[in-house]
Amino acid sequence: MRINLPVTQRRYELRGNDALVSKTDLRGVITYCNPSFATVSGFAREELIGKAHNLIRHPDMPREAFRDMWDTLKTGRPWTALVKNRRKNGDFYWVRANVTPVVTEGEITGYMSVRTWVSPEDIAAAEKVYAQIAAAEKAGKRLPLRLREGRIERPGPLHALARWIAESTPARVAVGVAIGAALPFLLSRLPWVAGHESLVAPLVVALEVMAALFFYQHGVSRALEDLGSNARDVAAGDLSRPLFSRDSFLSRAAGRELDQLSVNLRAVVGDVREEVHRFGGTAEAIAEAVNDLAERTESQAASLEEAAATMEEFTATLQQNRERSREAAHTVDGAAQTAAQGRGAIADVREAMSAIRKSSDDINEIIALVDELAFQTNLLALNAAVEAARAGEHGRGFAVVAGEVRQLAQRSASAAKDIRGLIGTAGEHVQQGRISVEAADQRMGAIVEAVGRARSLVGEIHASADEQTAAISQINDTIANLDSVTQRNAAMASETRASAATLRHQAQVLGEAVSVFHMDGRERDGLGGDDRRDHNGPREDDGMPPRPNPARVSAKRPRIAVSA
Repeated sequence: MRINLPVTQRRYELRGNDALVSKTDLRGVITYCNPSFATVSGFAREELIGKAHNLIRHPDMPREAFRDMWDTLKTGRPWTALVKNRRKNGDFYWVRANVTPVVTEGEITGYMSVRTWVSPEDIAAAEKVYAQIAAAEKAGKRLPLRLREGRIERPGPLHALARWIAESTPARVAVGVAIGAALPFLLSRLPWVAGHESLVAPLVVALEVMAALFFYQHGVSRALEDLGSNARDVAAGDLSRPLFSRDSFLSRAAGRELDQLSVNLRAVVGDVREEVHRFGGTAEAIAEAVNDLAERTESQAASLEEAAATMEEFTATLQQNRERSREAAHTVDGAAQTAAQGRGAIADVREAMSAIRKSSDDINEIIALVDELAFQTNLLALNAAVEAARAGEHGRGFAVVAGEVRQLAQRSASAAKDIRGLIGTAGEHVQQGRISVEAADQRMGAIVEAVGRARSLVGEIHASADEQTAAISQINDTIANLDSVTQRNAAMASETRASAATLRHQAQVLGEAVSVFHMDGRERDGLGGDDRRDHNGPREDDGMPPRPNPARVSAKRPRIAVSA
């Protein structure tokens, strides 16, 4: 037998209206458990599903309980008893386990277990019995007590015969008929009855009929009446009582089956109510979330419309900038061409200035030649004058001509001197012009270079404008797609809002439908609150769980609950 450790001495007590539900397959592997089961066991639901149910078994439980449980379940009958289970942290809790075979198409396919709260008195009685059985098992001795279908029995043939008569309706009827048949014969053997047989026999028969009517009233009629009353209560939605609470020799077996049905029904209704409450809360949360989503979607749609309008304006502005950048590029190209032409004109001016300077140099050479001619002419004139003076009267005319030639030579020398001054001044001006032309050429080069850079920048701006235009076009397409998607989302949000409202209404209707059932003890306020308390530890609830009404408890002796 599996031993789960460690264990503590802290007791975890259930609420009076808790119902721990689980289902297992034929091998005892958990296939379903409700939230209450997971909460009380201390394990997460993922840690329970697919695991063996003996995961929660407490080492204090005797093997006899599990032997009786499996022997009972294999016959197809339900099993009800008390059990001590272990939580994940080692704490323990007591429950009344109701294990029922799940039958599908005539075959047992699994087991359903419903565990409920147990009174402290029943726990104390069960602890004593379990301690005796566990001690005998540990010592290897004969068990002082045994379990059969969850009930405590003493071993032995006489006890077995008494139990058979007490629990078997045919045996009770047979014993009653035998006693009724033998009673007149036995009475006729008494001395004081002799001679009064005719009076005693009818009296005995009348007493037997009255006894039979009494037992029928006590064992059958009242039991059927109680069953009918409880069935009417169940039909009215009252699950606070067992379906069959009266214990009689004719109804004991049926009572156990109906009590099991009552426990399972209350557990299922309790789980349904809790899940309906959670479903309603989830539907409410979904409705609020959908409303919020719808509002945000509408706001997003309006923002997208504003963004689309802004992008259209930005696109128009960018298109204008693109056209202006194209025009600027054309203008800069023209300026570059003009600057290049101006630089060419300056080059032409430079060449012209060089030609003028060369011409000035040529004129200077001619003037020098004229100067030399004037000097020689003047020298010849002087020589002629000297020769005329020597000739006397005959050379007077020639002296006049020589004087005129001398004056002409002097005037030529003066003119050449003046021309040389003018040529010098013109050369200076030409040199200054050349310097100015060089400076203008340098500035024009800088202008051409700046215009080239400006043309490059304008080209880059124009290319960027083209790229931005393409990007803006893609953004516009994306915004259009987003707007379309947002519009569809808004429509879907409206539809989902309507569906959420319908879901909330259905949850409300379902909750109202389940609310016709009310459980025993306190109703589950909120259907999810946890007011359990740990003994020997901090309390979560100052009040004790409500105890079942003793008048409504069908079991007169402690029953042992064992985890399937």
